[in-house]
Amino acid sequence: MNMPVDVIAVFDSVGKVTPTYVRLEDAKHALITYKIEDISLSKEERYAGLYHLVFDCYIRSGDSKQPLTLSFNVQNHRWLLLS
Repeated sequence: MNMPVDVIAVFDSVGKVTPTYVRLEDAKHALITYKIEDISLSKEERYAGLYHLVFDCYIRSGDSKQPLTLSFNVQNHRWLLLS
């Protein structure tokens, strides 16, 4: 998918990144902000020579938890929704 998204993240004193909120577009093209409830995996990867931090997360939508994968491009400071 690789769609740019808005993310609010926390950076600690040693540079660790933790996404806390993500803003996604719904079916009616309205922007909805979701709290990231759980991060099941975080890893470092390289795509085409660019350094990325990848997070497998869960957000709550209604009564269900939905998985999503976020990627933070360290060089460009951009967040992408991978799935």
